[in-house]
Amino acid sequence: MQKRGELTLKSLVELSFAALVIFGMLLIAYRFGTQEVYVQAKIAREGAASVNVFQDISGNAWLKFSGDYPISMQQNLFQVGAKPEPPSYPFAGNVIPNQIENAHGFYIYKDGRDVSIATEKPTLRKFDCEAFTVDATNPFIKATDQTRNIGQQYFLDNNACTQDNRCARSNKAFRQPSDFVVKIVQIKTKSVTIRYPPNSPEGKNAACALANKLDAQDIWLLPTSDPEVAPRGLLIEFNGISEDRIAAALREVIKLTGGFA
Repeated sequence: MQKRGELTLKSLVELSFAALVIFGMLLIAYRFGTQEVYVQAKIAREGAASVNVFQDISGNAWLKFSGDYPISMQQNLFQVGAKPEPPSYPFAGNVIPNQIENAHGFYIYKDGRDVSIATEKPTLRKFDCEAFTVDATNPFIKATDQTRNIGQQYFLDNNACTQDNRCARSNKAFRQPSDFVVKIVQIKTKSVTIRYPPNSPEGKNAACALANKLDAQDIWLLPTSDPEVAPRGLLIEFNGISEDRIAAALREVIKLTGGFA
């Protein structure tokens, strides 16, 4: 038989233990909620920064983000999480507004002039530019040991390239100044980047037309300060695309005119 004091003490112990359990659960919930808000804010910040980058580049691209939160892209605001006050960050430029409800990851993409978000990997269109060709009487291709085959295929001549990997349409052509230079290098990243001299509408149009001919998935158009392709020329950095495709596309965009005997 227990005394009243023992029963009261037992009740107090049980109540104290229950209070500790509840406090612990609340503390875990608070920490989890705080961490979740931090993750949401991080995604919102990186999402807004990605939109700003996409607004400034020429070309099509996408980025994949992880997360299982509601995503909202409105004009000038990227939000992650549920209301009433989800973390949000501003961005510049116009986008196609969209909302995603608790998808297992999402994509931010640029397709032509369109920037938006999607739950599925986007299929990107070609670049938004007109058909364009460059007339070149004496083009040079500056290659490497890995890319000299492109020069040979472009000129349809297995002897078009010298030992230092300069390629031209004839031996006589090497003794004359070039009117268009294409520099081709192979890179480690599986992508294609076509670079053109800054402030060169011709170079930018040629790069865009070449990108459309290549029709690769991960392809970028960017300016370059490389003096070897100035004032008329292109720099092609590639991996994951066949050399014959590059040579064929070059032949369609950089047209050989006139010639050397």
